[in-house]
Amino acid sequence: MSRSLTRALTSSRASLLRPCQTPANTLLRPLFTPTTHTRSLTVPGQTSLKGKGRNYIAPELKRPKGRAPTPPPAKSREELAKGPYVVARTPSVALPVYRKWSAGNTKLTTMVQKITGNKQRLKDDLVRDLQLNEEHVRLNPITNHLEIKGDQLSKIQQWLIQKGF
Repeated sequence: MSRSLTRALTSSRASLLRPCQTPANTLLRPLFTPTTHTRSLTVPGQTSLKGKGRNYIAPELKRPKGRAPTPPPAKSREELAKGPYVVARTPSVALPVYRKWSAGNTKLTTMVQKITGNKQRLKDDLVRDLQLNEEHVRLNPITNHLEIKGDQLSKIQQWLIQKGF
């Protein structure tokens, strides 16, 4: 028993006296690298972060954070108020047209929000001008949003800009 104990002690002492055989780059690397970013890793216009480091920080946006972008030329508020309906812009000066995925991400609906005035007239004009199927456009009576079946986002945005909203 004592003989096996001395062998174990001598073999462990030998490993302690042996020089370290770890690669040099692992000695310089910290054991825990803290995450330094505080926002999402997605970059506008870039779909993948392949080749980026673990602590990649996305570049700042091109425009200052405190100022909203200038909207495209549109009708004045007085001209818009004379019309039968108004589609107001969001606080960030974007059009309130959105895609909504449902049914396990298999059903796509385009939503138009922030509508004031005659909502039925907006629906009729949208169906007539964009040649949409009447059955595919629905006015939600609770939320007063227009729900259009399919991906019609770019068509509706261009149509609203053309109308002056």
